[in-house]
Amino acid sequence: MTSVPHSGAKSVTPGGSVAGGAGWRCFHCDETFTDRRCAAAHFGADEDAAPACQIKGSEVGLVEALRRAEKDAGDAWFAIHNESTEAAQAYYAQNSRHREQMVAVEQAGYDRGLADAKAHPETLGLTADAPDLLEALREARDALHQHYVDWDGEPEDAVSLQLARAKCDAAIAKATAGETRNAEPIHRRDGDEG
Repeated sequence: MTSVPHSGAKSVTPGGSVAGGAGWRCFHCDETFTDRRCAAAHFGADEDAAPACQIKGSEVGLVEALRRAEKDAGDAWFAIHNESTEAAQAYYAQNSRHREQMVAVEQAGYDRGLADAKAHPETLGLTADAPDLLEALREARDALHQHYVDWDGEPEDAVSLQLARAKCDAAIAKATAGETRNAEPIHRRDGDEG
């Protein structure tokens, strides 16, 4: 029951025609109500309800049943808006279970894909042909060495070439995983420092 009087009621203040306190008076039948429960039974729970005096054949039992039905309907709408009905709770529980199952299935597929990639990387194109890669690194190292031998520029750039060749040697050593190869020493030209 809200404290807002029905549109068919006049609020009566202390000192008004209702003795002893505030109340509600129906302007249809001029009946006065000092008890909130009685006023709610006559006027209804909200402004859209029809007053009991305007309902034909207003037997007390029928009006009370009508007011209970209105209250139950209001409570049901409140529960629906708050999503606290059993159906809403079941829906959200099922939705949560479904989401958890989807995550589990997705994770299982991801794990299966990783296992397949580890077991057969060559079928997925995940491995490079090692001899070709090593040959390319060796060719790059040799080209850097030849460029250094033919170099006639700044000494700082020559140091960069030496570092690049050393990185190629390190990559070759790592790719061969333990295979030892004696790298050719970088020959210094006359006048080069380093």
